[in-house]
Amino acid sequence: MPRNGRYLSELLSHAGGGQSRTVILCGAMKPLRSTPDSFLTETETDGWQNLRLAMARVQQETPGIYLTDGDQLHNVFDVEKHREVVDGKVTQARFVRSFKPYPNPAIDFVRDT
Repeated sequence: MPRNGRYLSELLSHAGGGQSRTVILCGAMKPLRSTPDSFLTETETDGWQNLRLAMARVQQETPGIYLTDGDQLHNVFDVEKHREVVDGKVTQARFVRSFKPYPNPAIDFVRDT
């Protein structure tokens, strides 16, 4: 998600007017829907909390591209995604502060797997 957000920022700046927009990307470890016809409950997914935060803060934030993570917003240029993998499966994913400079767009703007 941080890479996608940085790529989106680059696209918006080339399209003009990108610096005047606020975009919040939100995701979840478990999606909001288990099937096309049924939504998961608050206890089954963190998607509702992330969506609620994005909707509440999109009008208040300084223009830029942000990510939701539980009860926090992160600027896409300040974080990287950290995954914990057990037996080949992602068990937890969170955004951690990035201490390296902004990545090279030619290398960084690739599909985040």
